[in-house]
Formats: sequence, C-alpha cells, structure tokens
Amino acid sequence: DPTGMDAAVAKRNLLQKVIEESALFGFGVGVLVPEYNRIRETHPRGKLFMAPDAFEYILQELVYRTTKEIVEYGRDVKVAFVSDKSNRSAVYELVYENWKKTNPKTAQSMLAVTHEDDEKHYGLQAADMAASAVNRVYRSHLRDGVVPDEYPLSEIFRRIGRIDENYLLTMLGGQSKRESEQR
Repeated sequence: DPTGMDAAVAKRNLLQKVIEESALFGFGVGVLVPEYNRIRETHPRGKLFMAPDAFEYILQELVYRTTKEIVEYGRDVKVAFVSDKSNRSAVYELVYENWKKTNPKTAQSMLAVTHEDDEKHYGLQAADMAASAVNRVYRSHLRDGVVPDEYPLSEIFRRIGRIDENYLLTMLGGQSKRESEQR
C-alpha cells in the first residue's frame, strides 16, 4: 500500500475518477478579494449591496447559479447544500437563509444548508477537489483571459464564473434603488 504523499496522490486520483464517471455537474466562481474589497469600499453603492466578506458574496453567487440550474430541470426538483463545518458555518448559514428570504420564488426549490466534517464525507472531499480545480482555472483565466480547454474535472463543470471589476460594477449598476437612496 502506498504511504505518505503517494497515498494522498492515489486517493486524489481515485476520487477524481469517481467524480469523472458520475452524473455530477458543478459550478465554480472565483473572485479577486483585493479587487472585491476595493470596489465595496469605493463604490457609492458597494456597502449597500456587497457583503463585508467576499466569501459570503461568493456563497450567494453559488446558491443563485446552482439553484437556477436545478430549477430548470423542473418544479419538483429541490436542491440542498452541504458545506465544510468551520468557525464560519453559522455566518454562512445566515447568509443562505437571508438569501432565501430575499428570493422567495427561488427559495421554493431550496432545502437547507448543512455543515459536515470534510474528513469524514467524500462528497465534501470531492467539493474540495473541485474548488482546487476552479482555483487553478481561475488563476489561469486571470493570467491570459482564457479558460483552458482541459483541466482536472473539466467535464463536470457547466460554468466557471469570474467575479471581476466589470461584473461587480454591472451588478451594482443593475440593483434596484432602495428608499434610502431615493432622497
């Protein structure tokens, strides 16, 4: 039996093969945190519509994109989310529940979010592997502006979204004005 790094590589390769042979599909979203923070702090509407933590914003994007795709399969389909258990779990659960409240139509297709130990659940280990693939693709995307044709788990991704300055400015410009802004 392999040990050390060889064991870790063998486990990763086996998990990747299981994922590639499954009917799963995934979404990825990447954001440059310094760019996100700069826009949030300097745009007149940034603090109103952008979460203080870029990862909270990313969670909202993933919830939206995933649920939207699932809903297209039919009204009877429901989606649930599983996340790593961490010291941020309560915050992310609150973000998820608030998102559901502000998007009631989409929320009809959403179940709960749960938090589990990624050391014990293969699904979360698969999600970590997918996140690592997105990270590599996103870094390449930033470098040359093109998502590569081939990368680990490329066949399971429907889309890898890029949250950049243009995206954020477009999002902020398209938000409905709140009463507090209309004075």
